[in-house]
Amino acid sequence: MKSRIVILMPSVDKNAFGVDELLARQDFYCSRLRAIQGKEFQKPIVFISGIGVQNKSFENIDVEIISSKRVSWFSFFLSSRKLIRKSNVKVLSYVAGTPFQPYLIALLLKHFCTKGKIHTAVHGEISGIRNAGLSGFIKFNFLRLAINSADTLRFVSHQQLEDALKLLPIEKTKTFVVPVPVLHTKRFERQHSPSTVAFVGRLQTERGVNDWVDIAKHFGDENLILIGDGPMMEETRDKLPRAKFLGALNNEQVQEYWDKIGVLLSTAPFESYGLALREALLHGVPVVSRRNAGASELHAEYPALIELFDSSEEAIGKIREKQGSNILKDEFDRFRLEFFRKQELSLNNLARAWCNEL
Repeated sequence: MKSRIVILMPSVDKNAFGVDELLARQDFYCSRLRAIQGKEFQKPIVFISGIGVQNKSFENIDVEIISSKRVSWFSFFLSSRKLIRKSNVKVLSYVAGTPFQPYLIALLLKHFCTKGKIHTAVHGEISGIRNAGLSGFIKFNFLRLAINSADTLRFVSHQQLEDALKLLPIEKTKTFVVPVPVLHTKRFERQHSPSTVAFVGRLQTERGVNDWVDIAKHFGDENLILIGDGPMMEETRDKLPRAKFLGALNNEQVQEYWDKIGVLLSTAPFESYGLALREALLHGVPVVSRRNAGASELHAEYPALIELFDSSEEAIGKIREKQGSNILKDEFDRFRLEFFRKQELSLNNLARAWCNEL
């Protein structure tokens, strides 16, 4: 009996990405496993809960729905254990998408079901978690106590990793960096930027939406594009009645709108990586971002493409500068070339980690 990797994804309805995109991302990751393992490859099993799945057929993963509704982490653990035992699966490793509920479930499965190494990923800034009230306090202290029980720890940027090492007792030898990959992108061809300012992401407090509105309204509602939904959708729509709200779009649908965006404005106070920032640059869209870990790392490498701000007045000025400047095609091309080269290398490292070979 060949060993299989088990990927744990409880409560996917809370994720900023849609379930189809999340599963497509796992399938993409596992295509690298297939390339590395060759004839030994067995499709990893993805356990999910929180939402139904339209398409359960993927080339590189099998999907098992624990429940189409949100269930407690303990119920998810019990159901996962039952399915693993019923299928008589020999687990090669457990992959926990975050170091919280999925990681806790992986620890329990390892001790009360079947052995397997545990690989987890840290996506957020640890300082942001620590400052997030009672929930953040509990999460931060869980990390302090349990983080080194993982066999590997994936971070999404080098700056995020360095910041985490200052706050948590992490064994650095267990860590590696794999940015969130871009699955679909069109090469940009435009010569001039439109005057629009855009938001791309989930409309929620954590993204600094109120600050975004206060800054963006200086450029006229009719010049604003917002892609995404979330709990602050209606409130934001009321404040910007003439803005263009496109709602939640999948990655392929977003591709059709980058050419219509002049500047991407990001007001998130905490950003460990910044996938939307990188997608903007891949499409020739300059970025103005609040200073945070993900944006600072980008700015250090590509200062001509992304500007940082600390105040609303500074953001307004930098957006106007970007709107009045020419497209820096050579710089955008350099970013694109280096981005995909680094992505290729990092994805191979991720596959090796999941195979317990890193």
